[in-house]
Amino acid sequence: MKEIYIIFLIILSIFLSSCSSNKFQNFFDFGYEEDIVQKSPVVNESKKNCPKTIIPKETSEYSKKSYDTVYIAKIKKIKSSCIFNTLKNNSDKEQILISFQAQIELLNKNKLPLNKISLKQLNLYIAMVNDQGNVVAKLLAPIVYKDLKDNKNNVYKVLKTKKFKYNYNKSNENFSIYYGFQQNSKNLSRN
Repeated sequence: MKEIYIIFLIILSIFLSSCSSNKFQNFFDFGYEEDIVQKSPVVNESKKNCPKTIIPKETSEYSKKSYDTVYIAKIKKIKSSCIFNTLKNNSDKEQILISFQAQIELLNKNKLPLNKISLKQLNLYIAMVNDQGNVVAKLLAPIVYKDLKDNKNNVYKVLKTKKFKYNYNKSNENFSIYYGFQQNSKNLSRN
């Protein structure tokens, strides 16, 4: 008789442990319905869009001509994303985290390959410009030799990926982001 009880208990424990708790509750449901409390949907704040991205034609190209190095760099595409945060210590200011990826094409007109020194003056700028056209903040992202990805027929592909934070007042939340190459005075006089 003890053996039957032990076998019965083992089978019952296997059955109960294999069933999920939800199925187990449905097994003993006698038809009573409980009041189901529905949660109200969470109200999302209006999502802000990333600021407008502009690549001015004047700074979308950079050419370097010297006795040993000749190349032309062109911005092909900018991809950006942003995250908005309200600063805890100051409710009047907000912070935006912008991550971007610049796709640049670099045409080498020399017979010699590019090196670290030849790229020394090549800088990508990122500028925050307000509605009045004033530059509020400006960053430089130098293009370095390790950013060069492919070389086919002296045309290099460059992927420059960076992240940066920018704090601004809520009253000045309408601004644009400009991308381009930092031009020196020699390049501006040629164009």
